[in-house]
Amino acid sequence: MATVFRVSAGNTNIIGESEVKQGLRALNENEKFLPMTIKLVQMTDSGEELEKVFRVIQRKGGIDHTALMRQISYCINAKRLEEIMASLITGERVDTKALKNGKRVYRVK
Repeated sequence: MATVFRVSAGNTNIIGESEVKQGLRALNENEKFLPMTIKLVQMTDSGEELEKVFRVIQRKGGIDHTALMRQISYCINAKRLEEIMASLITGERVDTKALKNGKRVYRVK
């Protein structure tokens, strides 16, 4: 990484302390995402679907069932969504709340 930073900064190949520090900072930043990346690579199709639904709920901060279905209908059908939501609720990753108008709202715990 230090070599890349040095070459991009000028026409010399001599690496200084500042490039080494910059390279280490870049590597440390990348390492933060490594555990999740490895987890995603090793996931089964079912695990991928579950994480996809969880990330939608997490990103929205809370979402009703109809809006969630609309958001992911391109890749997950209604029956599969019910199975995924049951798994997320049982695993205590998501809470569900029934509103007076009959809608179900999901939120991350």
